[in-house]
Amino acid sequence: MPSAIVNRVERGRYLDSVALMQLSRRLVSLPGIEDAALMIGTPSNKALLRDAGLLDAEGNIETLDTFTVNSGKAKVEGYDINANYRDSFPWGEVGLNFQGTYVDKYDQTSPGGVTFHKVATIVDENGDPVIGATDTGGVVLRWKHVLQASYGYRDWAFTLTQNYYSGYETARRQIDGERNFIGGQSIFDLNIAYTGIKNLRLAIGVKNLFDEDPPIYVPVANQFQAGYDVSLYDPRSRFIYGSINYKFW
Repeated sequence: MPSAIVNRVERGRYLDSVALMQLSRRLVSLPGIEDAALMIGTPSNKALLRDAGLLDAEGNIETLDTFTVNSGKAKVEGYDINANYRDSFPWGEVGLNFQGTYVDKYDQTSPGGVTFHKVATIVDENGDPVIGATDTGGVVLRWKHVLQASYGYRDWAFTLTQNYYSGYETARRQIDGERNFIGGQSIFDLNIAYTGIKNLRLAIGVKNLFDEDPPIYVPVANQFQAGYDVSLYDPRSRFIYGSINYKFW
């Protein structure tokens, strides 16, 4: 049976040694792969490649095959829910807006034929990263929604927004290796606007109104921030902002 050695270099990207070992094990488990190794481009690792006959005399990679093949696939099932309500009364105008997404299935198959069930988790049953988790750092949430309630009276407008996402599984806890689950979280925002001056709009608001802390998050790969999911939580926590808009014509 014919065989080939393929080298690939990704510049400007970093993963720690644990993540690289996990990915190496995943590659070796794919059909047709005899052996695989992922490593950081340090001088010592380059020496290993040189000893294996994969580097030229100047220390550069001698054989490099790079190609793109659309050989993976994904099966996604879910629902988007949108609802709006608005009405006027003698005492003011009220409105409700709801936008939600429910994902029932997100099964992604790698080019090697391994299928990962990605809904509400960034790891598989063995604790290894699901495909894409180390690239984006994000998770496919089972459920998320934005619920917005508004009230307006004359020159005043008040808007309260709830941002909610359901819980999911992170990487294993580093202290004992047990599974780690994050519960769902709601973050509320408030905005107040005044338009009683011609051509002028004044607004003040609060993000994360109740100053909610993020749940404890264990990533599958190194990230600059620690302890929280950078794809879901704003590290500024609660903060107050204001804006002034004026129309000149």
